[in-house]
Amino acid sequence: MIDAAGGIAVPVKRRLKTSVTMAYGFGSVAYGAKDAAFGTFLLIYYNQVLGLN
Repeated sequence: MIDAAGGIAVPVKRRLKTSVTMAYGFGSVAYGAKDAAFGTFLLIYYNQVLGLN
């Protein structure tokens, strides 16, 4: 597609359906849960074992 003002090629905007976007993002749920759990237990460890505020 060519822009009428300057003759510059402009790519066509394409959007994925929300269901497809959610399906692609669903794979990162396990990593997010793991990171959240690790962060929580690390905070407890720092507080209880090392005595940090």
